[in-house]
Amino acid sequence: MNRLSTLRKTRVYIISPYTRGNKEKNVKRSMAAADVLIRNGFAPYCPLLNHYQDLAFPQNYEVWLELDFEWLLACDVVYRLAGKSPGGDREEALARANCIPVIYDTEGDNILKFPVRVERKLNFKKDKADVIKDNVDHPAHYTFGKYEVIDVLEDWFEKNPLLWQTGKYIARAEHKGKYIEDLKKARVYLSRAIDRALEKENK
Repeated sequence: MNRLSTLRKTRVYIISPYTRGNKEKNVKRSMAAADVLIRNGFAPYCPLLNHYQDLAFPQNYEVWLELDFEWLLACDVVYRLAGKSPGGDREEALARANCIPVIYDTEGDNILKFPVRVERKLNFKKDKADVIKDNVDHPAHYTFGKYEVIDVLEDWFEKNPLLWQTGKYIARAEHKGKYIEDLKKARVYLSRAIDRALEKENK
């Protein structure tokens, strides 16, 4: 097999400030970074281009962020531009939880030293089985911290299934890519826990 057929361009997710300062200037700065990457053989994804989509068809900020999370998880490396960004912090946390390397522009041209091409992820049965097993036994959105989430839940809420579920959804909210959905699920279980507690108190 021709080796080139097993390679593809490295996908780079660009994190950069958006809501702080002038949005148009922030978008152009991110686009300039994307242009450098394109000229050097990379395949960048510039989430701030959603700025123009939002002007035509507005969406809630969290909706855009959840879409960005989906694309981030498909990338090989994250390139973070300097500047404070709460959304960027959440994107970086998701990347690190999924073992995606993060490179900062303050490190000079280090991003250009990253491999321009990477091996394609071919779906051999053995590799796929390993991935499935890992996603079932120890998924990344539950193993991002010092302790695995299930160990914490067993220690804290072993006899309280409602608080267990609440804690589970809160813990994974910023790491699975469905922030609003997980918080809504947590709210459902927390509300039921409160109702149960009130019922016992009023008896």
